[in-house]
Amino acid sequence: MMVIRKFEIKTIGEQNIDVGGAMPTVLSAVAQGDKLILWVQLEEDYPGSFNLDVLVVGEGVPYKAKDTFVSTVVMSDGAVWHVFAKTNYVRADI
Repeated sequence: MMVIRKFEIKTIGEQNIDVGGAMPTVLSAVAQGDKLILWVQLEEDYPGSFNLDVLVVGEGVPYKAKDTFVSTVVMSDGAVWHVFAKTNYVRADI
C-alpha cells in the first residue's frame, strides 16, 4: 500500500533522510510556514528502509549537477531555495 509522507528538510546543504518504506518517489518540495517540506510517496508496509539524499541550494550558489531537480521554493521571508534529490536510492537496512 502506498502512502505520502512529509519530511522537514534544512534550508541549505546536503542531507540524508531515512524515509522508511520502499521505493521512495519525491513528489514536491514546498514552504509550510517557515519550514521547508519534502513530500515523498512510498510503500509503507515494506520491511526495510530507504535513505534519500537531498541537496538544497540558494540562488546563485554553485553546486554539482548530480541530482534530479525537485522544485524551487519561495519562503515567506522571500528566501529562495532550489531542492534536488538523488535518483539512486540505497537501502538503509543492509
